[in-house]
Order: sequence, then structure tokens, then C-alpha cells
Amino acid sequence: MKKAYLDANILIAYAVGPEKDNQYYKSKEIFDKIRQNTFVGVISTLTLAEILGVLRVIKASEDLEYLNKLRSQEQLDYVLNESKILFDTMVGELLQMPNVMFERGKNTNFQSMLDDVLSVLNNIKGVVKIYNNCKKCGSNLPVSTHKGVATVDLLHALMAKDIGCDSLITFDKGFNELKSESKFDSIEIDVR
Repeated sequence: MKKAYLDANILIAYAVGPEKDNQYYKSKEIFDKIRQNTFVGVISTLTLAEILGVLRVIKASEDLEYLNKLRSQEQLDYVLNESKILFDTMVGELLQMPNVMFERGKNTNFQSMLDDVLSVLNNIKGVVKIYNNCKKCGSNLPVSTHKGVATVDLLHALMAKDIGCDSLITFDKGFNELKSESKFDSIEIDVR
């Protein structure tokens, strides 16, 4: 059976549900296919670590009104506890799926992988985008940002390749840049 590496955004959309993520139904469809034995979903330790970090950010931003009523240590305790509950619930559900495989990458040479990240970043440049206002502060001053494949995305793609996955499934359009990179010829980059 083919193995598909699942990017963190697939699991996050599934974990937070349809009320909080418009990609939920796409992620549900992916997990339905895993349950139907269409393929094995592979989840790496790197993915789990990224998910826990993102869930902390989500809990800190979505419960801002409540957090403002707490002292700083209580805020931290709340965010850590609530994100861990969500994380544990998600992992618990994944552990019950027979076609989900957790991969630690025990035989992965991370120094070699980091060398490959640098090599790919030298080949893939991305683009600079200029906006007429700042999305963070709301000012009407022009701001620019670099858009391109992120380092952690390269690590996910290299991990997927290293552990022998046939494909990598993601919602992140930045992965499209990897489709033309020869290092990833042996793995299908499936951007949904």
C-alpha cells in the first residue's frame, strides 16, 4: 500500500474542526481515504512537534479575551493545557486508525538533510510581495514580504523522501516550488 506523508496543516485543520479552519472538510476527506485503506498516512515526529507549536499559537489567539483576565503565568498555563488537550485528542484519534503510521526518522541523517535544505534554498528563490498596508498593525504603510517554500517545509519534504513515502500531502501552496526540484523527483508533492 502506498505511503503518504501528511503535512502539519492537514492534521491541524482536522484537529480544530470546521468552525475554525476552512480546510477541515478537505482534511476529513484525506482521513476518510486512510480509513478506506486507500493509502497509509505517515506522520513524523517533526510534524507532531510543529503541530503542538501551532496549536499553542491558535489557543493563545482565539481565547484572547479570556486570557486578558489572567495573570501571565495563568495565561501560559491555560495555553499550554488547552493546546495539549487538543493535541492529545488528535493523537489519540490517530492512534486508533489502522492505516496511520508514526515515523521517528531514526535512521535519518539530519546533517545531510540540513545540507540538502541549503542546496534547495539556493535553487528555489521565491518572490517578494509588496502590500499597501500592514496586516499585523493595520497601518496603510507599504510593507513587503518574501513568499517561498519555508525551511520547515523543506525538512518535511526531505523527511518524507528519506522514510520512503510515495507522496506528501499538504494544503501549503509553497510546496509547489518543490515540484520542479530534482531532489524530489522520487516523491509526488500533492498540494490540495
